[in-house]
Amino acid sequence: MTSDDGLRLFDAYIAAAVRCVPPDNKPTRDEILNCRPYLSRELALFRQLKVVVALGGIAFETYLSILQQSGIIQSRARFRFGHGCMYQTHPGGPVLVGSYHPSQQNTSTKRLTREMLRDLFKNVRTILGRSQIDGPG
Repeated sequence: MTSDDGLRLFDAYIAAAVRCVPPDNKPTRDEILNCRPYLSRELALFRQLKVVVALGGIAFETYLSILQQSGIIQSRARFRFGHGCMYQTHPGGPVLVGSYHPSQQNTSTKRLTREMLRDLFKNVRTILGRSQIDGPG
């Protein structure tokens, strides 16, 4: 969670569901909808996407809304957000992994710790070799 945390980014891409920093760090529905086309276009560039890690409930719901809007999934009802939840969203599609957002609010209250985030990404590395994941991780 700091630049000296020992983590390195390989074969990964970081995108944002919301591209602005709204007041109180709580984006409105309109801000989320306004930014969604950018994320949708970025995701479309990946031909062999294997895992999507959603940092926060907004990212989780935005990703699912993109899948639903494009007809890839019919409903978002079976997908429940939580830290470490993992879902195979559709056959042949990437695994969706939920994580609490690494905001100061979550880290200072210990809702999300460095160890929790490190363990989540260790699990992501492990699931890259699996074909089917569904339900809470």
